[in-house]
Amino acid sequence: HILEQGQANGKEVAPKEILAITFTRKAAGEMKERVRSKMNEKIATTNSEFWKKQLGELERAQITTIHGLCSRLLKENPVELGIDPAFNLAEEFEGAEFLQECLNDFVRHGLRVQNADLFTLTNAYGFQRTIDQLGSLVGSLEEIIAFGDLTKSYQENFANEPAAKARLCWMIEALTNNPDFKDSKSVVKLKENLSEVTEGILKEPSDFSAYNLYVSKISKPRNVNGEPLYEIKNLQAYLLKLDVDRASVPLVQAWQKVLQDFANYYHARKEQDDFLTFDDLEELALKLLKENEQVRHKYQEKFRYIMVDEFQDTNDRQKQIIYLLCGDDADKLYGRKLFVVGDPKQSIYRFRGADVSVFAEVRRAIAELGGENISLSKNFRSKESIVNACNHVFKTLLGEDRTKDIYFEEVEIGDVSKQVGGELPEMLEIPYDKSTTGIKREMEAAKIAEHIKSLHTESKVPYGEMAILLSAMTECEKVTEALGNYGVPFIVIDGKGFYERQEVLDFLNLLTVLQNRRRSLELAGVLRSPYFGLNDELITKLFLQVNEEQSCLWEVLMNLDASSLNEEQGCLVTHAQLSLKELSDCADLLALPELLQKIKQVLNLEAILYLQDNGVAKFANVKKLIGLGWEYCSTKQGTLASWLEHVADLRKAQARE
Repeated sequence: HILEQGQANGKEVAPKEILAITFTRKAAGEMKERVRSKMNEKIATTNSEFWKKQLGELERAQITTIHGLCSRLLKENPVELGIDPAFNLAEEFEGAEFLQECLNDFVRHGLRVQNADLFTLTNAYGFQRTIDQLGSLVGSLEEIIAFGDLTKSYQENFANEPAAKARLCWMIEALTNNPDFKDSKSVVKLKENLSEVTEGILKEPSDFSAYNLYVSKISKPRNVNGEPLYEIKNLQAYLLKLDVDRASVPLVQAWQKVLQDFANYYHARKEQDDFLTFDDLEELALKLLKENEQVRHKYQEKFRYIMVDEFQDTNDRQKQIIYLLCGDDADKLYGRKLFVVGDPKQSIYRFRGADVSVFAEVRRAIAELGGENISLSKNFRSKESIVNACNHVFKTLLGEDRTKDIYFEEVEIGDVSKQVGGELPEMLEIPYDKSTTGIKREMEAAKIAEHIKSLHTESKVPYGEMAILLSAMTECEKVTEALGNYGVPFIVIDGKGFYERQEVLDFLNLLTVLQNRRRSLELAGVLRSPYFGLNDELITKLFLQVNEEQSCLWEVLMNLDASSLNEEQGCLVTHAQLSLKELSDCADLLALPELLQKIKQVLNLEAILYLQDNGVAKFANVKKLIGLGWEYCSTKQGTLASWLEHVADLRKAQARE
């Protein structure tokens, strides 16, 4: 649209003058391909030299992510920031791994050199909790350090302590003379022991034993103003909190010093390794644009139009970067070059630091500069009844106060929504009671399979035109089993991530056992895998023999007399015993790459996996895993144990996504 308008107005715009930012690399790639497709359509219909020229320049267009932009700014201006342009940009899980390594090294080194502040913290929280709490504060290090003296508010409260004590003593004495409480036996008792109570309060630190004995039991008589009693109790609670705060001050002081020391250490380690996280990219890009006017103006002139997608998932730092590409103020929008797209109701990345209020702020800033707020309010996908129901529900839930960051905007029904036809949703009811609660998922799966079979046989719906969407892939096995029972052909598409595929898990289980023979559950998985093929009945019997004398499944397996079993299982057990013993001995001696090669040879992996259903893909996945192990060892000089920890982190990251 911008290119076309520029041509029509005689103010031609080049693709390289448009900066388009979206949330993921995949989305950026798809955006560029859609633009390319549109240009090819223009060329096909008009044979225009203008569009041929634009297509030729498309590769120079800045269609990227916010971190892709920041990375480019840093690589094009390394001297201004004093960084190596060949810096290592860490993926999210690598950043977390590097941070954990730094945390462990920092705390261990601090304790070795007897750092008094770290000793204070580890004595209070323990070693691991100190590391965990320090890690949880890393994202706020800058703000905490910039705050200054963290004990300032404590000291201010301590300064008010004498006045609070005096006020409490006066209030207690006034209570003994309050005619509303003259009939209270507790107040009479208090009056007799008033000096003991007040003397205890005025001690350093306060002694509330007499207070608890004579004051805390006083209750408000009926139809009497209870404010004096409430104030007394609030003052005592305030003084008790000061005692807690007083005990906390040494910890707060220790935290302040440790956080500053760790910030310096973490920064030095990242500089030493030329290691940058996504947060570092943003901070350095913002610093570059803030502090270097020449660089800032260069990019302001370069980008005539700036377009940002998914703006509801940006943060304040990213907003400042965009503002500085539009004008010279990080906190105020200038110019008329910014176009953003977003829906605050779809903000889902707050756990990564996204701030939905930023979208509302920028939306108002664009409007103040005369920009237009275009509401894409038409729904072309849903039936009228669904749209109406959503409007009714969300109007109440969100409200219509447009001064808030998120508010209700009515959805209109697009033309496609008004079309009559198409299948209406059906609800399948599966009745179950207490006796069938344990198998309700299996019952649901069977009902779905039966319904699909019926649609195919009675309504002639092709199997290929039906799909099953699951809320979680944990239910996939039950559904596929039910489909098989009903003779319904199926394929599972992207059911599991790479590290959750069974052939990959089998190999990881084997490596885990070789690294630690006492991992009985993983060994059970290896024994029932295609590598050895022991049946569940035998594995269960082996588990039942785990006792004080044979404390893990490995010992039971190695001490098992294979001749006591039937011929088939006996042969499989003998094969498992010999293979695992050989590989275990190798694991103690060989480096990771050599061990991986040895496993392939001993187990004859290629032949075993090729014999399985979809064997080519399974072997390719295991081969890929082995390649990743080789790569990790060559780049990180890692061991089997460290690689397994690395893979565990990768699996966690995959699960979060």
